[in-house]
Amino acid sequence: MDLYCAFQACLSSVSGTYECIKSGSGFPTFNQGDTIEFKSNGEAIIRSHFGGPSIVGEYEVKGDKISIKISLLGTKMNFDGKIEGNLIKMDDGAILEKK
Repeated sequence: MDLYCAFQACLSSVSGTYECIKSGSGFPTFNQGDTIEFKSNGEAIIRSHFGGPSIVGEYEVKGDKISIKISLLGTKMNFDGKIEGNLIKMDDGAILEKK
């Protein structure tokens, strides 16, 4: 398996839609009811439970670690977490569950 295929395998292991089931304590954070769609091409689409436009960012998986990067109104934000089965536990305490 070449490096590209290995990279794609990591991304596809989390691809799908996750819902935040526990809000984090950071600012900014993911809030309960928010959803994130992880596409197999490394794109992350974040939808707030409050409505409004989606935020498009990117994500990277290394082993059981995930990093989500977005840019909002010129501000770059990074969210890091750990993949545990069908859950992603963010470093600030937010928990995302695969739907």
